Formats: sequence, C-alpha cells, structure tokens
Amino acid sequence: MKDTVLLIESGRTLGFIIQSHIIDGLELDVGDLVEIEIFKAVENKPSHTMTRQVRWVGSSKGVSIRYYVAEKLDLNAGDVIEVDIRKV
Repeated sequence: MKDTVLLIESGRTLGFIIQSHIIDGLELDVGDLVEIEIFKAVENKPSHTMTRQVRWVGSSKGVSIRYYVAEKLDLNAGDVIEVDIRKV
C-alpha cells in the first residue's frame, strides 16, 4: 500500500509511523515483517527496498530505517517521502 510519510527521529535512527488504515488493511502487528520501497532517486536508481519489522514508535506502530540506508539516500528527520509497504 502506497503512502506519503513524515520521517521522525526515533532513538538513534530515522523511522515513520504506519497509518492505521494500512495497519488494518495489511493486518500488521508488532513483530511482523514488511517490505518497504522508498521512492527516491539515488545514483540513477529510482528507489530502495528493504525488509523491516513493525515496532512501536511512541504509541503507534511504525518502522525504522537503518542508519546507512538513511545516509545513502540523504534522508533526514522532517523529510516527507513516498513509500510502498507490503507484508512479507
């Protein structure tokens, strides 16, 4: 399911909250694996795909983005990016 998300700093990583309609639509719970495609052109490649576990981000469910991925894609807290979330 495609969405536009706001990146937030969560501990020492970046992450984002997954909207409730996506959580319900994909029947996601904490600990479930999701494949996330980030739509941002880097080095002539249109996007980056990764697999992450759903976790608590504050009182909401979300995912974190590994530091090296955020650095490679030049992502920062406060950036708004497009993602596609799929349950693994």
